[in-house]
Amino acid sequence: MEPHKPALASSLKNTYQKAMEHLRDNAGPTFDKTYMSYEINMHQQSVDLVTDRADSVSDPQFQRFLQESRSEFLGHLEAAQSVQRQTRPRQ
Repeated sequence: MEPHKPALASSLKNTYQKAMEHLRDNAGPTFDKTYMSYEINMHQQSVDLVTDRADSVSDPQFQRFLQESRSEFLGHLEAAQSVQRQTRPRQ
């Protein structure tokens, strides 16, 4: 019997591999834009995941942990969005 990876882990690995392949094909401002889009997307997915789980768990300690994690992910998401705004070409 062989253990199976959870679906979420497999999905994240596939997303990561595709993003890294795409990033290898870019340089300069295109790389920056692609990388920041990837980071924002991953942080948003993290926020969504912990939000969904925090609402569905019954253990108060775990729920509190997820809520605190959500705050951390939101901070990282906001920082990534700020960097993205700063790296956009000026018109």
